[in-house]
Amino acid sequence: MAVTNTAAFGQSGFFYQCKVTAAKAAIGTATNTNTVALVTAGSIGANGTIVTGISCVPSNTITASWVAIYWSTDSGTTLTPITVGTLTAYTAAATSGPTPFSFLHPNGIAIGPTNPLYLPYAAGNAIYAGIGVAVTDGVLFQINGTNL
Repeated sequence: MAVTNTAAFGQSGFFYQCKVTAAKAAIGTATNTNTVALVTAGSIGANGTIVTGISCVPSNTITASWVAIYWSTDSGTTLTPITVGTLTAYTAAATSGPTPFSFLHPNGIAIGPTNPLYLPYAAGNAIYAGIGVAVTDGVLFQINGTNL
């Protein structure tokens, strides 16, 4: 993005989802085994993307599990964790729903409209999601924001 004294305004909003069912061996494992693309390479705006929310929710009964969001600069060949948390255990019932988990910045501040996460544009940049325990019905991840 060229340096100017003009504010960069969002050009197009987005909302992406993915479902992860398989467990990743470890949070810090750099390979994309058992992860799913949440934002594919090429979906990030030409001037970058402002992320205003990342969350996940189990689709069915789950034991407590770590959940992670990964950054890739090579279309998913190698991954670097950018935010990690714990999804609480949930037992499916007709009278109660699961509690969504909202991801935080690495410094512990909530990702939101007043404190967004900036993702720069490059040809291979992508975001992936992973979980620590296998779940047949999966964990649904959502990300929303605006392309610049």
